[in-house]
Amino acid sequence: MKILAELREQGRGQDMQALVEHLPYARFLGISVDRKGNEITTILPFSDHLVGNVRLRALHGGDDVRQGGFLAGGGHAHDKAAIQIHRPGEKFAAGKIHVDLTTGQAGTELSDQINWWVRRIYLVLIFGTIGGMFIHNLLLFLRKVAARYRVAVRPVMRMSRAQRWQHFALAASFIILAITGFALKFPDSWLARVMGSSEPFRRWTHRIAGIVLLLVGLWHLIYLLSSKEGRRLVLDLFPVKKDLADVGCQIRYLLGWSPEKPKIGRFGYAEKMVYWAVVWGTIIMGASGLMIWFKMDVTRFLPRWAVDVCTTIHYYEAILACLAIVVWHFYHVIFDPDVYPLNWACWNGKVTKHWQEEEHPLEQATLAVPTNHRGDTAHGLRVGACHDDAPTGRHQASSNQHQATSRDSCDKANVCWYTCIAIRSTWRFSASVSLLAFFRLSPLTRRTQAGS
Repeated sequence: MKILAELREQGRGQDMQALVEHLPYARFLGISVDRKGNEITTILPFSDHLVGNVRLRALHGGDDVRQGGFLAGGGHAHDKAAIQIHRPGEKFAAGKIHVDLTTGQAGTELSDQINWWVRRIYLVLIFGTIGGMFIHNLLLFLRKVAARYRVAVRPVMRMSRAQRWQHFALAASFIILAITGFALKFPDSWLARVMGSSEPFRRWTHRIAGIVLLLVGLWHLIYLLSSKEGRRLVLDLFPVKKDLADVGCQIRYLLGWSPEKPKIGRFGYAEKMVYWAVVWGTIIMGASGLMIWFKMDVTRFLPRWAVDVCTTIHYYEAILACLAIVVWHFYHVIFDPDVYPLNWACWNGKVTKHWQEEEHPLEQATLAVPTNHRGDTAHGLRVGACHDDAPTGRHQASSNQHQATSRDSCDKANVCWYTCIAIRSTWRFSASVSLLAFFRLSPLTRRTQAGS
């Protein structure tokens, strides 16, 4: 009160900052006051000498104005803005302000040891209980998946062994590329820390996975051109006009405007979108990745900004590819209720007859014959042959042979046509790049740029 009387005599009775400056303990804490009208804000800044200081218990109130009476004394500075405090008892004020539970075991006081043991018991309880629940449900899930896999009859061969191996190599390299790529892009992320925070390890793992992806693409291209099964595959995956009609029909069905789904053949628009997106992504990511890897060699022929553009393309194409796989492909092969938890065609190549008839009703199938050079299987139905009104005996064999000959001739003609188109497009692209590099590096162009 003596301090308030002195301030009133000086004409500073309403100056809260002046009151704070007259209190030793307030100056020790570095407290400042911001007053706007009848609203008063007291600010306690961070300072290292205040952390862990046991004298701070005086902030909770105290009878000694020199230590803790600051709030009590300042509370009467203005009647309308009086500060109310809660005065604790002696036991509360005698307790520790900062309790370190991790080092409590080494403490000599009983309270430290009790807190340490309570923390330890709850950690064991949390990890033991939740971990046991997780392991229980995981084992239950795996048992049910195994039982469902054994019970389900999958007579329809959907993917051959060569196609499954290519799919496995593609999926493995893609996952490794995604993990290492984002870890390289964000070196301070948890993903990078999980990989050991070693940039050379992430970089070389990413490059090796990229080489594997390109080799898988080359393997697949040779498979398409050299095998009858591959030529049939690329023809069935080629977009046709019916795909656009199927998209419109599917939209009407999903919106409830039509009661019927589109009739899909061996591959619908969903599978074709994934396949050609992978082809496109492999070309774009492979070309841009090689340019980033060998940027010193590339900049001998192209400007530096070309590498920067490739880096941007590489990053956003990776985001697009990962989101497309998770949102689009994972739904059809994992989260679709008809195949959950997995479409087992990627494992053993087979699907159920019900799924085949539901998703691909236009794909014709018949009972399989023993394995022969045409790739028929003795374990179930073979995709691609008709089962309605099937002929028998010699007529059946003659009819099958005639259909095979006609189909092979058609396949060869179509593959030759598509191959010519691909070679012509590749030649045009290479010629354009070569001409661009020639004009960029020609002496005449350099003299013209120098003169300008």
